[in-house]
Amino acid sequence: MTRNERILNYVPDFLRSIEPIKTVYENEGHESQLYFESIDEVIDQLFVGTATWGLDAWESFLDIETIPDKPNEFRRSVILSKIQGVGTVTSDFVKSVSLAYENGEVEVVEKGNFEVEIVFTGIKGVPPIMMIIFKHSMILSQRI
Repeated sequence: MTRNERILNYVPDFLRSIEPIKTVYENEGHESQLYFESIDEVIDQLFVGTATWGLDAWESFLDIETIPDKPNEFRRSVILSKIQGVGTVTSDFVKSVSLAYENGEVEVVEKGNFEVEIVFTGIKGVPPIMMIIFKHSMILSQRI
């Protein structure tokens, strides 16, 4: 259903057929459709996955060199990798990530050769979302 049809549904039947009123409501429907499409387009720019003309703002915010002749998908992947990048992963960083979860008290033991052991030290036992912490730990360990 178009916007003008939706707007005309609010008008009594006997007024819908009067030409000046019908024309006014059709124009209102068209204008409101353009208004809502503009809002949707602006909202799209708030998310990297749907941004188009807003990619420049994302790149500026993240101090990424803007290369407008690159495809949007390439620019999005650069932006997302910058957002997801955490820099150097230390044992303190792993502890702070784990503490963000319920029962996430841990001790990180560095064993050398890029091997670490994460021991849960909380008195309440293993966190209920253990698999999520394990997944995040695996991602972090790949960045060490």
